[in-house]
Amino acid sequence: MTYDFIHRTGRRMGSGHGDSVGELDLGGDPESAVSDGKGTAYVNLADKGAVAVVDVQALKVFKTYPIDDCVRPHIMAYDGASQRLFIGCRNSSLAVVDALTGKVVAHQQTCSGVDAGGFDPDSKLVFISCSEGVISMIHEVSPDYYELVDTVKTQLWARIMALDPVTKKIFLPTADIETVPTTDPKRPYARKMKPGSFRVLVISP
Repeated sequence: MTYDFIHRTGRRMGSGHGDSVGELDLGGDPESAVSDGKGTAYVNLADKGAVAVVDVQALKVFKTYPIDDCVRPHIMAYDGASQRLFIGCRNSSLAVVDALTGKVVAHQQTCSGVDAGGFDPDSKLVFISCSEGVISMIHEVSPDYYELVDTVKTQLWARIMALDPVTKKIFLPTADIETVPTTDPKRPYARKMKPGSFRVLVISP
């Protein structure tokens, strides 16, 4: 699959726009990405169980890291101090990868239905939000050792999250979800949002 790189211009809120500066074939299905701030980007390839390492200036994949025991790598966060990638996998696992070598240095069990995450460098906490309605909080004891320290209840299907690095608050958009029948024989049931139920959950530190 190709991936468009966008350069954002404009400084005033609402006035900015993006211009495409290039297109890159990643060789797989991209799910999430992080940058090291030094010209390298890392992109999860969900269908390959791997991470593409991208030279942003050259728009070229120069390495691909296979991630052992990781089914459909879905989320990614990055610790620049220890140069570790935190990759949330659909088989309820956090894979910790050395960003320089691609070596998987640790695995940690997480909640079910991994979908989003973040990392707080001050507390050294990795946050993984899941569709089962919880956030797994994992502490980076050292670059190669991690432990689950808490499981915070949110709401069923509240799987998307954003971490504010300043206030340390976590925001999760969600809604009440119901399962309804469909006319598709291959997919007789589907989930849909109940009208008027959208809200944003706020988790304070």
